[in-house]
Amino acid sequence: MITSRIVGYPGSPLVGRSDELKLVPFGQKEIKRYVETRFNKDKEKGSELLRQLRGNPAMRGLAQNPLLLSMICKLFDESKEYLPKRRVELYKRCLDDFLIEWRKHRSAVSRDGTATRERKRQKKLVLLEKIAYRFTFIDTGQMSFKESFTLSEVYSLYNESEVDDIEDLLNEIIDNDGILIRFGTEEENRYMFLHLTFQEYLASRALSKKKDWLKKIKKYFWKTRWHEVIRPLAGTLKNPMPLIDTLCKEKDLLNRHLFLATKCTAEIDDKILDKEEKSQNNELLNKVYQLWLRERGFIREIACDIMADTTIIIDKLIEALKYKDYGIMMSAAEALGSIGSERAIEPLIEALKDEYWDVRQSAAETLHLISSRIGKPILAKDGHSEAKPQPKESYTVVERRE
Repeated sequence: MITSRIVGYPGSPLVGRSDELKLVPFGQKEIKRYVETRFNKDKEKGSELLRQLRGNPAMRGLAQNPLLLSMICKLFDESKEYLPKRRVELYKRCLDDFLIEWRKHRSAVSRDGTATRERKRQKKLVLLEKIAYRFTFIDTGQMSFKESFTLSEVYSLYNESEVDDIEDLLNEIIDNDGILIRFGTEEENRYMFLHLTFQEYLASRALSKKKDWLKKIKKYFWKTRWHEVIRPLAGTLKNPMPLIDTLCKEKDLLNRHLFLATKCTAEIDDKILDKEEKSQNNELLNKVYQLWLRERGFIREIACDIMADTTIIIDKLIEALKYKDYGIMMSAAEALGSIGSERAIEPLIEALKDEYWDVRQSAAETLHLISSRIGKPILAKDGHSEAKPQPKESYTVVERRE
């Protein structure tokens, strides 16, 4: 079996007849199966990881990627069963794992002391940040984003006298650390980051250290492609509020900047915010909630996705199940299903008695979704087809959770 990142395959496809398969994102069943297999000798730890994933929408989204899920499992296994709440925290720990933990077990570097490994880690991070920044923010006037590069392009970032100093370090990153991988044919001699997430995160780290970071990033607000750089930037900056404030001041009839600002707040460590700043960020989420209440179509869908990325809004969504507007009730049920909170079980069971059949159906489907995530049955269907509207009493509660 030969594997390749999708972005690298078209340039060097396999020649001749062969079956080509594309790896799709993991669903909840695949995530559960992977975790249970990974922790087959410690089922209690595997169950705890699945429980934490259910309560952590940001991590649950990342777990759909098999590579990132494998990293989540490894970090969870080695960190006393603690799962990061923020994506940027996970990215940082993954990089540390690549640059220190993984290599310190290899015989070639086992003689290195802690201080030596830490100095080398810092040097590698500086180099990787510079590479990521250079090939993310390409000054072509077209806001280009480059995912592969040659070693000569990397060396061109340095003065001639500096090349010797970084050559060994770069080769070590490529040969031993696994963060940079070869791309395309041997003749092309091109490289790329193991996963695009690392390039985006490292580019945001480099940007956060520049005095004019806000001026540089502002022109990318309208480009969806750069949102995955802007979001970790919010979690990397020592003071992220100028970014949030600037986004909120941008005029946008479709509320895209409000949505991006709200996503950014999820990456900020609450410990660095004062009471007023925390209140300001919570108000952004409330604005998204109000949009969700009054809008229809794709804006409501986007707002629903954002709310599903946080647990703060659960109480409001549970309250929305009592609205007389059945469209809002259905959307609330869907959002609660995306979050997967067990706190929503009792209100959803009550929604099974609603006068509208589609609200009952939506509540039942959401309960089945939560049931699959917690691994325990909540409802039994009394012989009715999933595809048809159900009468009020067609569901039986298997288990009520206190």
